[in-house]
Amino acid sequence: MASRECPTCCNGKDNEDHRTENMREEIDNLKEEDVLVPKLHKGICAEHSEYRVFWCNTHNEWICSDCFITGHPMGDCSVIPIKEKLTKYKDLMISNISQDLKYFGHTEKEITLSMVKVSKQAEAKKNQINKAKEEIQNLKRSISQKEK
Repeated sequence: MASRECPTCCNGKDNEDHRTENMREEIDNLKEEDVLVPKLHKGICAEHSEYRVFWCNTHNEWICSDCFITGHPMGDCSVIPIKEKLTKYKDLMISNISQDLKYFGHTEKEITLSMVKVSKQAEAKKNQINKAKEEIQNLKRSISQKEK
């Protein structure tokens, strides 16, 4: 018969209380830096104290793995991992920015054309004013010569 030993202390004990006690000691001895923190997460779930690394499209909320299992089961909810959600969001933002750039590029062309048109109109008015000034000067000279 195979020997059943505690996997932690290897002292031959094999009862549930002993294993649970050893597991508690190991958990208590864990340092904060020993706990794995996912690179991408949306904070900690208030209900389960787990990292929220899933997006539920059905309920429009970030959820943890425990929420996924207990409150958002497949078939009832459309759940995707955070990386997929962020990729979709990034793609949407890139699309929106591209559309904005096209719009503003088009608008910039319209503004430039309007500025050229206004500039030409201003130049034409300036020429009209200069011609009017010349005519006034000519009239003044003409009147001056007649008075002499």
